[in-house]
Amino acid sequence: MDWPDSIGDAFPSQRVDEPKSLREDIVDELSDHLATAMQRELRTTEDENVARRNVLARFGDPAKLARQLWWAAMKEIVMRDRIVLAVFSVLALACLATAAFAMLMVREGREVNAAILAKLETVVQAEEKRALPADWAKLRFRVTDQREGKPVKGLKITVTGETYNVGKQKKFYTHTDKQGNAVFGPYRPGSYKYNISTERFRRTDTFVLYPGREREISIVTPVEDDGKLSVSVDWPADLKDKGLVGFFTASRTDKITVKRKTWSAPSKTLVVTSDGRILEDKTKLYLKGAWDMKDVQLAEHIVLPAASYRVDGLKISITEDHSDRPGFMSLTGYPWGTGSRSFNYPKRVLPSAMPYDVEADRENHWRIELPEKTLELIRKWVADVEHHREVRKQS
Repeated sequence: MDWPDSIGDAFPSQRVDEPKSLREDIVDELSDHLATAMQRELRTTEDENVARRNVLARFGDPAKLARQLWWAAMKEIVMRDRIVLAVFSVLALACLATAAFAMLMVREGREVNAAILAKLETVVQAEEKRALPADWAKLRFRVTDQREGKPVKGLKITVTGETYNVGKQKKFYTHTDKQGNAVFGPYRPGSYKYNISTERFRRTDTFVLYPGREREISIVTPVEDDGKLSVSVDWPADLKDKGLVGFFTASRTDKITVKRKTWSAPSKTLVVTSDGRILEDKTKLYLKGAWDMKDVQLAEHIVLPAASYRVDGLKISITEDHSDRPGFMSLTGYPWGTGSRSFNYPKRVLPSAMPYDVEADRENHWRIELPEKTLELIRKWVADVEHHREVRKQS
């Protein structure tokens, strides 16, 4: 019988930390003992099967015996690994518990700090109120937005009045903090004026400060939806290729009211090229008394608040030609920069303002049609510009 094969099948899976010759040594040792016992049994009986049963009865299952010998040799190593794993597991659980406890302490610390700061702020405000002299006054603004009621940060508020001396007007300004608050004073009691400006709107109003008191003014700023806008000028055929640029003013015609308070919106100057591109900020064009479209970023459309507008004409220029700076023709006054001031144009060449609308969440288009009288004056001005160009070339 091949004892080594039956013994070797009983071992567990190979371990990395197991001695290389351990399994071979166990197999060799058991095989020797089983072979010796088998020879001894064959002296007493000639039947090999009987001899084998006698050997197994004396020694037991060789595979089980091999596993017991392997465990006896590996017990210390296996137990050590189990102890190390258990220690690391306990340490990991301890680390997680420590981290959870630390996070809990940090959260509780923040809550405690917030409560302390709130209490200190209450105390400071109470002290400020108690410390306010009887013949002086303070002022506090609180600004929120119309849509969500959230505090508005960074808005400039200007206060004007006789703050310290009778007859001497002073102007002070500050910006709202992250809570939407702005504090002024202490100032002298009396009448004052404030001005507040957002990115699109502004409001001016008067108020009175009373002695020994803090006045609080709550302001709700307008919030409006936007619409995309493209603009084109309906130039006749003889003026389309002249590179004309129109300067127009778009002013709100509707009343902007929030909480029964009226706001105003500054007019918007639109610079429109002959091909319908728009420049929203005309200040980028101004250079030494002339208008130059070179290297200016133009757009196919701009964004305006959804509202009704009145469009007025300001100026017409030929600034798309970079070789010359002819100035511009005013649509509301006299021209300048053409090389001649001998033409007496009317003070106003647009008989009436043109109404236009911007609707929210859609693309809007304004097509500006100039009156024929205005077009005739523009033709005369263009001819004057071209004439002076020819004169300069010949000279």
